[in-house]
Amino acid sequence: MKLFLLMVSLISSINSAVCNFSERVELGGKSYKEEGVFYFERGVGMRWEYLRPERKIFWMKKGKIFEFYPEDNIFREYESDENFWNIMEDPYNWKSMTDSIEESDGKIIVILKNGDRVRVEVKRGTIREVIFGETSIKFSKCRYNTKIPSPLFKISGTLSSSNRKK
Repeated sequence: MKLFLLMVSLISSINSAVCNFSERVELGGKSYKEEGVFYFERGVGMRWEYLRPERKIFWMKKGKIFEFYPEDNIFREYESDENFWNIMEDPYNWKSMTDSIEESDGKIIVILKNGDRVRVEVKRGTIREVIFGETSIKFSKCRYNTKIPSPLFKISGTLSSSNRKK
């Protein structure tokens, strides 16, 4: 429980973050890898800007999930899982959604009440890897509590900046 409380304390101390990420998804016996930049600002939203292999933007604001594929000019909007947003806004909400918590070797395995398993690796006070279902996300080069340009979390800012070269 000590490592879990460290993770919750770490998340609650972060008001904003910018990190590189590498995401691996196992689907139908095949493995897919994508890379990009992750942005988070408490109370505002989260944004995953995929740069490889295909450019796409995925972002969340309270109650909504948005996807944008600039090459195909496809935009989608969904309702988001309120529980996920509640955890990001107040990490202490993890406890109310959790059936059990296991800790070993710097890793936390959280069994959520809906049956999902989430594994989080914490090293040197930083969340390095999150695994849920068939998806693994590794974070690197994180900068915390840094200023993030507000257009990153607005639809118009995302659509108009989507053609910029990375």
